[in-house]
Amino acid sequence: MRIPSFTVAPAQALARAAVTLAFTTAVCLNGAVWTSTAVAAPPPVASRSAPVVAILLSPFLTYADLSPTATPALWSLAENGAVGSMNAMTADPGWPTVAGGALTLSAGRWASAAATGPADAATLAAQQAANQGSRALPTIGALGEAVRSAGGRTAAVGTSDPGTGTAVVPLHPAELVATDSRGEIDFVATGKDLLVADADAPLGVRSDNAALASAIASALAEITSAPGRGGLVVVDPGDLARAHAAASPPGTTAARSAVGRRIAITALDAAAAELSRQMPQGSLLLVVTQTTEKPYYEPPYFGPVIASGRGLKGLLTSASTHRPGLVSGLDVAPTALGVLGIPVPATMIGSSFSSVPDGAPVAQRFASLSRTADAAGAVDKLRDLYFTHAFVWFALLCVSIALVGAFYPARWLAGASNGLLLSVLSAPPAAWIALFIARYPATPRAAGLAFAIAWVATSTVAILLARLVRRPAAALAGMAAATVVLIVADQWFAGPLESGLFSYSIRAGWRYYGIGNEGSALAVAAALAAVGLACDLAADRPWAVPLRRYALPVVGAIVLVTAAGPFAGANAGVAVWGFIGFAVAWLRMNKVRLSVRTVAWTMVATLLLVGALAAVDILGGGGGTHIGRFFLETVHDSSGAWELVRRKALNNLDYVTQTPYSWLAAVMALALLVERFAGPKPLRAALSRFPAYAGAFTGIIVGAVFALLTEDSGVVMPALMLLAGALPAMYLALLRPQGTRPLG
Repeated sequence: MRIPSFTVAPAQALARAAVTLAFTTAVCLNGAVWTSTAVAAPPPVASRSAPVVAILLSPFLTYADLSPTATPALWSLAENGAVGSMNAMTADPGWPTVAGGALTLSAGRWASAAATGPADAATLAAQQAANQGSRALPTIGALGEAVRSAGGRTAAVGTSDPGTGTAVVPLHPAELVATDSRGEIDFVATGKDLLVADADAPLGVRSDNAALASAIASALAEITSAPGRGGLVVVDPGDLARAHAAASPPGTTAARSAVGRRIAITALDAAAAELSRQMPQGSLLLVVTQTTEKPYYEPPYFGPVIASGRGLKGLLTSASTHRPGLVSGLDVAPTALGVLGIPVPATMIGSSFSSVPDGAPVAQRFASLSRTADAAGAVDKLRDLYFTHAFVWFALLCVSIALVGAFYPARWLAGASNGLLLSVLSAPPAAWIALFIARYPATPRAAGLAFAIAWVATSTVAILLARLVRRPAAALAGMAAATVVLIVADQWFAGPLESGLFSYSIRAGWRYYGIGNEGSALAVAAALAAVGLACDLAADRPWAVPLRRYALPVVGAIVLVTAAGPFAGANAGVAVWGFIGFAVAWLRMNKVRLSVRTVAWTMVATLLLVGALAAVDILGGGGGTHIGRFFLETVHDSSGAWELVRRKALNNLDYVTQTPYSWLAAVMALALLVERFAGPKPLRAALSRFPAYAGAFTGIIVGAVFALLTEDSGVVMPALMLLAGALPAMYLALLRPQGTRPLG
């Protein structure tokens, strides 16, 4: 059958087809996916004359502290409300601090506290100065400013002061959360009269429950007595902060520390009971662990958060995380403003809490949240401390051996080199398969064992395939296809495996959902390699030409929509560099000359794709993901686009010295250059024997360059793209032209 020719220019047809398919698929799946997973907003309350949002600060609270007997009030709130884990990340150098956590809640951006001196509403200038130079400068006081500017009132109750003497340096995190940008709060009760001496209590003082209850009543009266939007009250019993400080000095016994912590937990529960009793109807009470103790890669990785009121019930989630049971500290301020009916400032990057139903008993919910948190920490610790370095150096060793084997004619060396390269290519799919073997590894050892089992299995399959099948590209295509299928399927089936050894960290808080930069690099490069190799495998088939023309646009549309769509991977940058990579590969595979016209159409198609995805995000998700937020912030402040470019460029520079992937990118690039231009030029000869893959190879290289320029993961992107997409070229360079059977 004769294949009809294009009626428009090939590049134009590619651009139109990809954009149309991406936009149509995104719109259709947008409705389907959000219908099944999105959470309805809390229902309106009949009495909204003066709603109140109360934030009860609970720094260093853990799941082990909560029980029906030790914390009956908190347990009751959790039973009748919604619970979740909260990432308590701050911008503090080293560990998060109580004040840094409070400032983060206030700004809706990660913030840090001044290293020394008081921390209260009177020190805003010092707190803001401590954040100068930040690549995402927080606006200290943004929450209180929004409330008071809209006619609401704010109140701060409680103190974390470490004593009652006149020389005590004030620590008033409640003030830091409630204050506006000028340091003003409508009601303040943070003095030492809220404390009483107690020899058993941390640092010798504890909250006076009666005085705290009276202050809470006065604060609520101040907020609800005036007409308007109601307001915000922030309560800080302070005992947990003192317990944490008291446990640090040398000589503190475990028994004394345990007694102090019990006193602190009891005080927190009493404050929760008082707030629950006094809060007006239609209000929202949030118990927020704004700071967690974070020893180096040791638990606790997240802190508990409890929400009571406004229809929240089950498990907390938000558009920031897209994960039932997980919210961010950046979500607290937008949640408070949403209840009060106040627009969220563009400087805040979080989203309002919502909830998903979960009928399990609260003890079971807490146990599940704790298990998930421990698993995320275990995988992070394995990846950051052990896996990445070990894998990179293993890959460098294999690449170096393969480089020698490409020029040294010994058959045994070429065979061994190919076996090693196949084992490296097997690592990415093995990393996803490992979380099928151990979905919730409790320790890094368990996570490492699951990966080892998966890696041995995938490597064995790849090597056996290479030896049993007489086509040298089959094993390479199989590993590349497995990588793509696992990553893409993971996104469409609720992302159960998306946080892994080649992915982002929800514990660190850089990203909470979607495909991530690392997964995007692997998916795009592996997809290009798989399609190119498949076309070469089918070169002698009658359907080779349509496969070459249509397979790449179809696969590219699936991968790009999966990676960049706000309803799936939500990685907006892929719509730029990924599309360019697929476009260049298609042009090369189909022998279309790269002209000014084709470049122009590629740029237009890229912009249309980005615009379509942004429109879907804004119209369907309220701008809740990266691409929608970027457009909304740019409209609000055009300097935001340049700020984003600046931040990405600085991050890219930092990553060069911070990640071992810099060595992988450099060594692989050098090896490919040597094989392309030195001696018998084995890479050039290999690519000439596999022309379709050669086109895909060009797309991978060009896409890697644009990824380096546009993504804030910097050198990690080209390193992983070369790993998944260009390592097959080194395998092919080891094959001798006269043989058809692979040596590896």
